[in-house]
Amino acid sequence: MERMFNGFTLGDLKLVNRFVFPPIKLGYGNPDGTVTDRQLNFYQQIARSGPGLLIIEPVSVTADGRGHPKQPCVHFT
Repeated sequence: MERMFNGFTLGDLKLVNRFVFPPIKLGYGNPDGTVTDRQLNFYQQIARSGPGLLIIEPVSVTADGRGHPKQPCVHFT
């Protein structure tokens, strides 16, 4: 268990520990797919807690490919 707290290198990325925060669907986004302050605050709190790697929630690459109405979306209109 002690190894979980040791830093390590993943390619060129140096992580402070081996804890990973997995992606979860928050549903905190705007209906147009943009990020909200609520989302940013959530991820800032998790980052302060100290996982070595934080994976954000699923992000759609097309407007019609969203899994729920408030899912972040990166596409050009």
